[in-house]
Amino acid sequence: MEQSDIIDIMHSGYLSVPKFLFDHYNEMDISDSEMMILLHLHRFMEEGEFFPTPDAIAAKMTITAEQCAKALRHLVAHGFITIEERENNERVRFETYSLRPLYERIVESITSERQQQKAHKNVTEEGEIYAMFEKELSRPLSPMESETISVWFDQDHYTPDMIKAALKEAVMSQTLSLRYIDRILLEWHRRGIKTEEQAKAYNDTHRRNQVQPPRQKEKTKPASYPNINWLDE
Repeated sequence: MEQSDIIDIMHSGYLSVPKFLFDHYNEMDISDSEMMILLHLHRFMEEGEFFPTPDAIAAKMTITAEQCAKALRHLVAHGFITIEERENNERVRFETYSLRPLYERIVESITSERQQQKAHKNVTEEGEIYAMFEKELSRPLSPMESETISVWFDQDHYTPDMIKAALKEAVMSQTLSLRYIDRILLEWHRRGIKTEEQAKAYNDTHRRNQVQPPRQKEKTKPASYPNINWLDE
């Protein structure tokens, strides 16, 4: 075969199919032969043949027309494809296969998979938050403390990063209590602070604006981390 022939084959066209379909069609109760039929349907329709016969599809496969017809009936019965009636510009009615139900199934599966991944991530991050609090408190959380953290996630919708930042602020301020941390989170929420960077910038600015009591010249104390009294805010 000449190189020009190979180039012609490579440029004869490509079939664009969602990768998710290839990865998960077996989980959608689609057999290998049905998958190939769907691919051929897709190709026929891209070329303007919207209702190919089982004979036309089977001619491109290693199955009989009867087997192809049976597979098509299975795909229709299980809601992967539909047969619709349309009308062309000359008002002539014709039948066509529609792959829209298949693509809707793919979208639903992708959405469900992402939701499961997000839920798993949230559960993991929440578990890390509980563990961090118990580590800093050097004791197990009380039922009331656990409920408070649960409220932060479920009702207040604070992100794990913001809860971690508030815990860090409480540790640095040497006021480690959930009431204090709750006040920090509430103040940040009221100020529209949604990231750890914004929280740090706000805290630094707030500390600089605080009036510090004058120091005795004759007494020199080691530098300490300036605290914000969040409970008095």
